[in-house]
Amino acid sequence: DQRRAIMDKYKYKRRQVKELQEDMDTMGRTYDNLCAELNTIESHVNDNESRHSEALKQLDDQKAKLDRVSKQLVRYNRDIRQMKGSKTQTLDEVRISRE
Repeated sequence: DQRRAIMDKYKYKRRQVKELQEDMDTMGRTYDNLCAELNTIESHVNDNESRHSEALKQLDDQKAKLDRVSKQLVRYNRDIRQMKGSKTQTLDEVRISRE
């Protein structure tokens, strides 16, 4: 009877060890999946940051171009005004100077 109790206890402990090993295997796979997902997310974040900085650079370039064009328009309007002999600003000059 004592032998049977020891065998039952041994089987129970062996089953516990097996369940714990399965749990560890499952946790290991979950960890690997989470690491892979994290790497994917980090990659997307890096891509988005690159796109964002490129968009900011393009925006700065466009602002500089717009500024150059606005200044050129003011010069052209001033030249036209001088040719006409007018001393008041044109509507375009007023609009551009407000921007």
